[in-house]
Amino acid sequence: MNILCTDKTGTLTEGRIVLERYVDVGGEHSDKVLNFGYLNSYYHTGLKNLMDDAILDHEDLEARLKMKEQYSKIDEIPFDLLGVVCQ
Repeated sequence: MNILCTDKTGTLTEGRIVLERYVDVGGEHSDKVLNFGYLNSYYHTGLKNLMDDAILDHEDLEARLKMKEQYSKIDEIPFDLLGVVCQ
């Protein structure tokens, strides 16, 4: 992911955000983007955040993607800012 756009309206007053659109790099609607986002939010064991909650609450993707039948977590490499190289 190169760019993530969010509008935090409601985050402070309601303590949540809502997923409204999911688009590919060309700005086109993409179920693939939503599905990969859902898989990431569903299986990661790090700290959940408002973005994860918005993705998981968007619709019943667990049933549609048949999460338990078609996917299983093999391993996880946590995000680490120390591994990020800045130029």
